[in-house]
Amino acid sequence: MKIRRLDTRDTSFGAQFAALVATDTDIDREVERVAAAIVDDVKQRGDPALLEYTNRFDRMNAATTAELQIDPTEMSAALDALPHAERAALETAARRIRTFHERQLT
Repeated sequence: MKIRRLDTRDTSFGAQFAALVATDTDIDREVERVAAAIVDDVKQRGDPALLEYTNRFDRMNAATTAELQIDPTEMSAALDALPHAERAALETAARRIRTFHERQLT
């Protein structure tokens, strides 16, 4: 899959960006329907459903939820090993995702 890159200096950046983020409401509704069904299934069946979806979508083979946990020391070491620019980009993305979803809750 080729990732499309946009350049903010390009005179057509605004139009390119608008086209990129334009949503297809039919697709959005289907995504919401599928996501809601998954959330409901996990609410009903708990950990077995969580493991089933994790194994399916993340291509894992976890038998218990304990296998999904990452040791805090290991997580910290991985974060510290990232180049500064990559860590900053991930932190920016996390902040934007958090802000976006917090707005959805209000």
